[in-house]
Amino acid sequence: MAADAATAAANPAGMTLLDRSQLLVAGRAMLPDINFDRGPHTEVPGEGGGGGNAGVFFPIGSAFCVYKLSDRISLGIALDSNFGLASDYSLNWVGRYDLTTSSITTGQGNPSIAYRVNEWLLVGAGFSFQLARFYQQGKINNLLPRFGDGGLSIESWDEAFGGNVGFLLQPIAKLKIRLTYQSPVDFKFGFHSYTSNLGPGIRAALKASGLLNAKVNLGMNEPQQMMASALYQVTPALALMGNIGWQDWSQFGQTTLGISSEKQKSLAVNLDFSNTIQIAFGAQYRLWEKFLCSAGFACDSAVSEANRPVSLPLDRQLRYGLGVQYDLNRDMTVGNSE
Repeated sequence: MAADAATAAANPAGMTLLDRSQLLVAGRAMLPDINFDRGPHTEVPGEGGGGGNAGVFFPIGSAFCVYKLSDRISLGIALDSNFGLASDYSLNWVGRYDLTTSSITTGQGNPSIAYRVNEWLLVGAGFSFQLARFYQQGKINNLLPRFGDGGLSIESWDEAFGGNVGFLLQPIAKLKIRLTYQSPVDFKFGFHSYTSNLGPGIRAALKASGLLNAKVNLGMNEPQQMMASALYQVTPALALMGNIGWQDWSQFGQTTLGISSEKQKSLAVNLDFSNTIQIAFGAQYRLWEKFLCSAGFACDSAVSEANRPVSLPLDRQLRYGLGVQYDLNRDMTVGNSE
């Protein structure tokens, strides 16, 4: 849409359509409802329940700024996050030997530049510096009940770089067409696992295999993606829009786990994620001069229900959005969406 400074992240080419420099600050939050139901054929050592609601309150903040150098050139910066999720199951749930707590938190700074080639073609590009934190906790089965459960936790931070390019075409006054590409971003987490309350048998086995206090390396790929979008201004009050996009989630699901110890080991991991085609459509309607309503729907699926992991319990996603926006004056707008 290139309606405000958020275009610095979504499509930097749109920054030259803004009539002046802008600052946009946004805050939102997720509170997922994640529940595990133990089926009749669930086979794990020991007993345990479903773990209750594993959803964790997840605040998200972002800021976008566009500085208009001239009618043809604009500079921008976006401070935001592309993805993240956290889950926290109870300590005695049936899957505690897989994990009890897991989170991926990311943030990025994305400076960009845009240039108006002519009246109908705009181009833009940027690069991003990203920071990510990976954290996971789980229990270890000590086999003998008198020792109880052992504990395992891992934590690591990493930084990585990426880039994005965008084109915005306006062949007629009522139609905008957007084409964008975002590069993959490769994180390489490295950490020493922290264990607690290990029984003597488990400790001896880990020490003999070289796994006790070994350094572990884990790769994670933020998917590359391409998106084509269109917006048509049906009337001065009504706009219709749609997206079709491709995301390389199969690379996110394929990684290598490396263990640096006296006995070097590596393990290829495939989470059976698939590339996705995302389809979305929406509309905006201006009820009166200062009041704008928005609605949209999107769907995609990166992993099947049968293959979803407990750390990222997502399969088919159907997203609905509603929003309202009010222009307080020429220089300030407030809004809310859900």
